[in-house]
Amino acid sequence: MVRWHAINQDKAAVSHPSAEDTVSFFRTCLNGLNAIAGVGILSVAYALASGGWLSLVLEQHFTQAR
Repeated sequence: MVRWHAINQDKAAVSHPSAEDTVSFFRTCLNGLNAIAGVGILSVAYALASGGWLSLVLEQHFTQAR
């Protein structure tokens, strides 16, 4: 991540991230999983719009734990 700090109206300086601005590997993985889960949640609405209520019934039938 690069930050731009305005020194005056004509020039800008670039500062690179320091050690305190870094993110752990665990946090990165957690953010990735959240993004994947969000896509899954948003796709359910599209699937219902495309397939109708029957698609919801079929999805529930096939995803039940047996």
